[in-house]
Amino acid sequence: NFVYPPPICEFSPITDQQIFRAIKHLSPHKAPGLNGISNIVFMKCVKLIVLFMAPIFWVTFSLGIYLEDCKCSTTIVLHEPGHPDYSTPKAYHSITLLDTMAKILSSYVADDLTYITEHHKLLPATHFGG
Repeated sequence: NFVYPPPICEFSPITDQQIFRAIKHLSPHKAPGLNGISNIVFMKCVKLIVLFMAPIFWVTFSLGIYLEDCKCSTTIVLHEPGHPDYSTPKAYHSITLLDTMAKILSSYVADDLTYITEHHKLLPATHFGG
């Protein structure tokens, strides 16, 4: 029987400018996710695809539908070079391959949550780091 307080702000849909910013911050030569589309494709075609991405992301929030391809990732475990004992977990590191559309949407959500948290002073002044 918990009663939630009223929302501190209204939801605002993702804008083309926010998508441009997220794509600009992608690393161009990272390995692609399961769909095989690398970050560089989004970076080179940004003016063509951004107009289609905002409506897709809007549907994600308005209907609560998250694309199935965006839910999947591949994790690759690699040996750390120079470890004498490969029976310990520290002798390995993992690389996770995510769909680029998911990276762009996640980047927007993270930026938006950071702004809301800072603007409404939701964390104590003594808080820092992750």
